[in-house]
Amino acid sequence: MPSFENSRIEKGGRILIENLTWKPRRGEVWLIIGPNGGGKSFLADALSGAATVGGARLPQAEKTAVVSLEAASALIEEERKNDDSDFVEGGVDIGRTVYRFLGCKETVSDRAQRIISLLGLEPLANRGLKYLSTGEIRRTLLAKAFLSDKTFLIFSDPFAGLDADSRRTVAEFIEAAAAAWKEGRSDVCPFLFMERYCEVPASVDCVLELSGGTVAFSGPRSRYETRTVAENNSETVDEAAVLRLKNDSGENRPPAVLIEMKNVTVSWDGETVLKNLTWTVRAGEHTLIRGPNGCGKTTLTELITGDNPQLYANDITLFGRKRGTGESIWEVKQKIGVVSYRLHLEYRMVGGCDLEAVVISGFHDSVGLYCLRTDSEREAAAVWLAFGGFQGRESEPFSALTYGEQRLLLILRALVKSPPLLILDEPCHGLDEANRAKVLSLLEKIAEKKMTTLLHVTHEPDEILPCERRILEMEKGGVYRLLTR
Repeated sequence: MPSFENSRIEKGGRILIENLTWKPRRGEVWLIIGPNGGGKSFLADALSGAATVGGARLPQAEKTAVVSLEAASALIEEERKNDDSDFVEGGVDIGRTVYRFLGCKETVSDRAQRIISLLGLEPLANRGLKYLSTGEIRRTLLAKAFLSDKTFLIFSDPFAGLDADSRRTVAEFIEAAAAAWKEGRSDVCPFLFMERYCEVPASVDCVLELSGGTVAFSGPRSRYETRTVAENNSETVDEAAVLRLKNDSGENRPPAVLIEMKNVTVSWDGETVLKNLTWTVRAGEHTLIRGPNGCGKTTLTELITGDNPQLYANDITLFGRKRGTGESIWEVKQKIGVVSYRLHLEYRMVGGCDLEAVVISGFHDSVGLYCLRTDSEREAAAVWLAFGGFQGRESEPFSALTYGEQRLLLILRALVKSPPLLILDEPCHGLDEANRAKVLSLLEKIAEKKMTTLLHVTHEPDEILPCERRILEMEKGGVYRLLTR
């Protein structure tokens, strides 16, 4: 078992955690929890060998597998870098398929088949990794971890991006693995790194809470749940500051009808994703988009943002103008703010951009910043950065942030220009409870003040906002329903 005694964790010459003492024992199932930037991801890096402990990698690092949002992003980055579409017949290189990634060739072992079946991966067997939804790739990484010969498995936010059925499957899977470890039937030790305590599996019996790079709690779960939590009196910028800023920004009034789709159909890889979708969104009609993994939710949002070329083969009108009639992609993006897995992935590929530049890039709809920063942009960015808790960190690189901090910064980027339309595709991935509550509260108030119109994709029932009274419910095969609540 890994053991830490007044240990120092470092990465790239930077000290991440000092004086860490933590000694997990065989048979214990540990939860590691704490606020964004508090130290969870740094400990995960130490366990997996991405960071050093006392100047050296832990010997257990070679035996550790990681299932996380970061691992999913890194995998897709790798697939994109190896894309040979320009050099293959037909112009499409699907890259590694799910089965190939899992090491399955002509035959599949009984153990592998059980895991693949339990995680619902059979229908995805021959699909390229880069075409998977967020939830599908998480399940694929989970299968890969269980099929490895690793002794330690790090599960970071294992339920993020999963629909209800997948969540139940993964929860049962983790509980079975934890029970086998606790009862001595398995040598595979699971560590759970999570943002939300309400999602913690019942098998967890010990908790390590990290905050500010130090241990805030270490001990039995029962004591963690009954301890007195000190009130957090840290200074934060309240909502009023950013709401005033938004009131002062521009007079870019949207038309009455923002989106109009008529009989939209999208298919790829022989599969119908959207089928004869007819849908209209008017200003102020805040809409929840929901459905199982792989049903086409992200495809739909990318038709709106212009990131899916099949938009030109369909009848789609945005902000009063039909797509494909001479408008530029930048004219469309100017009216839209976006938070998505795709955007997060693209920003991770230019991770040297500083935090102020990331927020200001929201004014220009660019990934990275390629123009001079105006005084007004810097003033606006300062208010948003303060709201997000990034005061004094304006010059830090995006890549230095934890995944949750990166996602929070991208939310600020989407909001900075007060867009007529705000597309939120699982925006709260990686956010701790406090940041999640802060962001959701702000979004509700922005909607109440009619500052934007929300299109919100989420699997989390407690993230549905009161303002989202319209629902686009999607199913696999292109089936959809328009509902109100």
